[in-house]
Amino acid sequence: MTPSIQRAIENLKKNRFEVHYFDTARAAADGIMDKLRAARSISRGGSATVDALGLIERMQKEGLPFRDYKSREDRMASLEAQYYLTGSNAITEDGKLVNIDGAGNRVAAMSFGPEKVFVLAGINKIVPDEAAGFERIRTVAAPMNAQRLGRKTPCVASGMCSDCDSPERICRKNMVVTRPEKGRFEIFLIGENLGF
Repeated sequence: MTPSIQRAIENLKKNRFEVHYFDTARAAADGIMDKLRAARSISRGGSATVDALGLIERMQKEGLPFRDYKSREDRMASLEAQYYLTGSNAITEDGKLVNIDGAGNRVAAMSFGPEKVFVLAGINKIVPDEAAGFERIRTVAAPMNAQRLGRKTPCVASGMCSDCDSPERICRKNMVVTRPEKGRFEIFLIGENLGF
């Protein structure tokens, strides 16, 4: 484990996040599933990391009470889910989560609603500080997510945010989680590069 990862874990814990570290995506998926089996209801935000871990398929196969986020009704219902799964655009070494959202359902659920928020992230999301987190979003996460979603934005063409005014823009709401309610956030940090 690198000093950067160690600092991030230590400071996340100081800031009232519960942190679980897994060397591999497979071990992380198993650990997350162990938590999810006790849930009364589960929802999620858009996350390439959640997708890469195969959690949706596993929950459906086991018949867990899962509701996806595809419709507006689903996104509204996610605020009442017991457990909420999401990724994070960046995790800082000083123990913060940095995110930008389009519709706002993901940052809304992180702010309020679900009893537990499970944040799943690869070590590629770790950055020194908040400014570096927003820079990572502009140069990595936003362009790749806009491409994944099939958006026609300048960042898809250039690979770099231009703070566009496109109607298809996905960067609409900024959020930094600094010190959440104790016990509400669990970070599953994975020793691989996952997601954008």
